[in-house]
Amino acid sequence: MDSLRFASFSNEPGQHYSVLRALFCTIGGGRFEILYKEILPLIQVLLEALNALLNATTNPKEQELFVELCLTVPFRLSVL
Repeated sequence: MDSLRFASFSNEPGQHYSVLRALFCTIGGGRFEILYKEILPLIQVLLEALNALLNATTNPKEQELFVELCLTVPFRLSVL
């Protein structure tokens, strides 16, 4: 959540989003169950924030990035 907040104040927000992408891909691989349990309560808030960012931007590159982040958020179907 801090990465999203810091990205809004940063001159290079793409770096913060890249960190999130790497984190999501790593957790989604299933090797880090403890990290998944830590992020589990934040999934709904995280998806809502990413959706708000997606709706707020008109830049196609940023839209692509936010869609990719939404799709790589590590969640299991049983959670949704």
